[in-house]
Amino acid sequence: MVGRLTKSYPLEAKAMRDSATSFVRSSVAYGTDYTFWKYDSKHNEMTFVQTYKEHRSIRRHNNRVKTMR
Repeated sequence: MVGRLTKSYPLEAKAMRDSATSFVRSSVAYGTDYTFWKYDSKHNEMTFVQTYKEHRSIRRHNNRVKTMR
């Protein structure tokens, strides 16, 4: 699933990761199942990945799924 916000959401600069995680947990369906993965400053984009039993699922370009701890 890929989601994009229609309106920007202000994040605390000093605690951007924690602020974004709180937003995802409270505003996204099953938000507690997602974990912060990376921030791309070039595209001003944050990526969260779904977790299952403490494993993160990462979809690769060849459509294979790899789980990471």
